[in-house]
Amino acid sequence: MPKPLSTLTFNQAKKIKWLLTDVDDTLTWKGKLPAETLVALDKLNEHGVNIVAVTGACAGWCDQIARLWPVHGVIGENGAFWMQKNSREFVSREMYPLAQMRSQQGKLLEELNALLKDYPGVGYAYDQAFRFCDVAINLSQDREPLQESICNELLQKIRSLTIDGQAVNACIKLYSFECLGG
Repeated sequence: MPKPLSTLTFNQAKKIKWLLTDVDDTLTWKGKLPAETLVALDKLNEHGVNIVAVTGACAGWCDQIARLWPVHGVIGENGAFWMQKNSREFVSREMYPLAQMRSQQGKLLEELNALLKDYPGVGYAYDQAFRFCDVAINLSQDREPLQESICNELLQKIRSLTIDGQAVNACIKLYSFECLGG
């Protein structure tokens, strides 16, 4: 069983080489990145701690984190890819070939377009164009939140879909559904 962080000694803390962290409402706060967070990340980086941001966020957002924040890399869209900027280059590695992910995403969008016709006013998250593989349906981001019953109904319908013979995974996040095949 993990011990409380308050029991960590200075000598134990000096041995930490890797820190994996969530982004939304962990590093950010109320949709913003506090300056103190960047300073803390920079200090950890200077002391040899490799920071990896792990997020369900879109590839576009992850690209900016990997390029601009003092992190070792970013795991994005719920594990679909890894992005890293090092001193020589920018690298992106995908769980599956990008063409395969885009193809499955296209098929999922077709299925969801048909499904969403029954839900006027419900559409995709604003960052959908910047996603490699998953699909985000806007439940409450910059809009009146959908009723919980509608969210649950949509969730069940989405989970009943299959893409290329694989069940669609879907979960409710704070502002949207995130859906991906397999």
